[in-house]
Amino acid sequence: MINIRDAKTVRYANDTRLATVYPDFSQSGMWYVVPEPLFAKRTVADREIPVFSLVEYTTQTGDAMATCTFTVRLDVSPEALAAVRAAIPGATFGQLDWISSAVTATFSIEGQEYVYIAEPSMAGTNEATFIIPLESQAMVNFFKANFGPDAPATSGLSIDYDVTTLAKLQAVKATVSFNSDQAFEYEKTVDVKKNMWGSVTDRKTTIRQSLNASQAGSTEIDYNIENPSEEFKRRIENWAFKALEGLVDQAVETAANTLGPGNADKMSAKYVASFSKEYKENQVIEWVISPQTQLPANEISSNWGEHYSTADFRRLITNFNILGDLKDAQVESVNLSAVYHGTTKTHEFKPDASTQWAFNVDGQKDGGGHFDPEYEFTYKVVLTDGQSFEVGPEKTTDTNISIGFSDLGLVKVDFSGDALNFDVIDKVGIDFMFNTPAGAPNVHQYEEITKEAKTAKFKSDTSLHLKNFDYYYRLTYHASVKAGQDEQGDDGGPDGGGSATYVMAPIVNGGGKAKTTVLLEDPFQEVSYGIVTGDSGGDGEKAEIDEVILTATYDDDINGLNFREQVRFKTSDTTFQDISILAVDNPNGSYVRLNGLVRMKDSPSQPVRDVYLPGRSSFLEFVPGRRQFSVKFDATLVDWDKVQLVKVDVFTVLPDQTLSRHCAEQEIEHKKDLVQSIEFGAQPKQTDGTRLPTPDQFFTFSYPEGQSPSYYYEVAYYPTGDGATTHVAETDGDLATVILPPNGESKDRVVMQAIDDRHTAFTVLPALH
Repeated sequence: MINIRDAKTVRYANDTRLATVYPDFSQSGMWYVVPEPLFAKRTVADREIPVFSLVEYTTQTGDAMATCTFTVRLDVSPEALAAVRAAIPGATFGQLDWISSAVTATFSIEGQEYVYIAEPSMAGTNEATFIIPLESQAMVNFFKANFGPDAPATSGLSIDYDVTTLAKLQAVKATVSFNSDQAFEYEKTVDVKKNMWGSVTDRKTTIRQSLNASQAGSTEIDYNIENPSEEFKRRIENWAFKALEGLVDQAVETAANTLGPGNADKMSAKYVASFSKEYKENQVIEWVISPQTQLPANEISSNWGEHYSTADFRRLITNFNILGDLKDAQVESVNLSAVYHGTTKTHEFKPDASTQWAFNVDGQKDGGGHFDPEYEFTYKVVLTDGQSFEVGPEKTTDTNISIGFSDLGLVKVDFSGDALNFDVIDKVGIDFMFNTPAGAPNVHQYEEITKEAKTAKFKSDTSLHLKNFDYYYRLTYHASVKAGQDEQGDDGGPDGGGSATYVMAPIVNGGGKAKTTVLLEDPFQEVSYGIVTGDSGGDGEKAEIDEVILTATYDDDINGLNFREQVRFKTSDTTFQDISILAVDNPNGSYVRLNGLVRMKDSPSQPVRDVYLPGRSSFLEFVPGRRQFSVKFDATLVDWDKVQLVKVDVFTVLPDQTLSRHCAEQEIEHKKDLVQSIEFGAQPKQTDGTRLPTPDQFFTFSYPEGQSPSYYYEVAYYPTGDGATTHVAETDGDLATVILPPNGESKDRVVMQAIDDRHTAFTVLPALH
């Protein structure tokens, strides 16, 4: 872990360059040099040259005019390392351990900023390849002027890595806040493309621009030392803003998922709840480091002929990227084969070698005479124990293929308790399970984190292709105080006094490409949700909402926590209202129940009866002419002695489209509108052999007034031990309650069908026996 307070800066290259060096927090004499973005290099004819190419097309009107492909890495230059060694005699140097990484390439042409995002490898020097289509002559001219003959020594192409590692927030308290109302007011004054909020590629850029221009984000920093250095303050302020960007990014992603995949163009800042997060002194945090540089051009411009070419037709260029460390994944090699219109190229990835490879072939025309971007690829993973498996062939048009840990047959997750307050938390139990594919036994493990043992490590032992290999975990916090009681033991509410156990509902993460380090926090966190209003849209006179009057009840049945809030606002004052409470952060085990009414202008009020929201980072939108409907999924009857996890995928369909039961996936792929995944996990047994109740979960959607609500769902049951995953096939319903059967066997499906056809608001339990 790095010591952020005692970092040093070292100048070199005649004081034109600056290197930042962090000491280790506990190992005396150990230092970490912050790397800088550099061009990756390849050996060609016994020479190392930058990985950079510009291919310009002289024909094919309407296609990209050129493609610029280049690879960057994150590394410490020999000059920087020499300067640091001279400045800190006797120091030893370690490799920074990154938790996550991202990289952007940015350039400007006549005031227009262009931003591209790539996914760097988490191994070695974090190489990342950019494939940028240059779709105007101005873009082509920019790259020629910045890297071609007579180019300046330093280009106008900026590379910005955002990498995170663990650190302690020494001598500092910080609060970061996001004001959704202010961000939305700013949005209304400028031309904001809503789909940029909903697009993963553009989201971070949009967030950064919005936070800067609207002043919707704020950071408050309290330095608990006298006269902190300007360099220390700069590092803290940069970290705080980057941390805020990351939190807003998470909130926007949650809102985009709630809106559904078909509504990216609707995405706006108003669907993101305002929030505030406090970081305490000496808290362990994810420290954001942002190495940035303008890429040098002289090596490329002096050998321009090696990097520039022309062609009569667009080429197909795809980058294949290994995200994980092959040695760590116990992989001997990954043998890749890509095929395009009869042309086949192969490449072998090996440990300690480059994690990037470009598939670069002459483009071909499709049946309409246009460029055909589709190709297929296959790869074979050979493990160090001699086992192997093959993936593909897969057809795609993607220009960047990332192969993560799960694709290599391994998932590793480390849980860190460094950020926990062990004056309050006695221990945290972690129930962990890998959901293995192909009928292999699920791997269930249990570890505890304590003050003496702050790390728990989990590693899969399955040598299979884990394309859909995810994992889930459930946390149980054993605390020395109860909710409502402060850390000094004073009773702060009706629940104060004594010790308590807080059980979290299961949290599901996708394997491999999810973060492989989970930094645990204290269970008591601020929970935010919001109420949003919109207009009816369409032609003609629009119906309008005048006022929203609701009672919001927050319930966490597992932990016995209940709070009530009154929500009342007029749309003449605002179109949305945020609600925040301090509660146990139990996203899959808590919910908000809304009751009240929505007053309309010049039309009858709309009643709101038992409409449910997830208990964290969620919102509900009221629109004239549409009603809200909540479906409760009840797992009471699930046989938790045989079933470890239940996943429900529930969705609505686009307007004017209906689905029949048991549709093939390819028939419904482009017709789904709002989609939500719900997970239920086995609760731990008590000393008397009984289990804690499994919390209900809800799917809430809107439907046209005057029609009946309609939705579809399918269920997967993951067994506790040997045996294949079982399923309840796609089912359509209009019930307010769906009681899940004990498992996914066919006899249960028939029973569920009979229940659904009753079209009642609830089901009768005896009918399932």
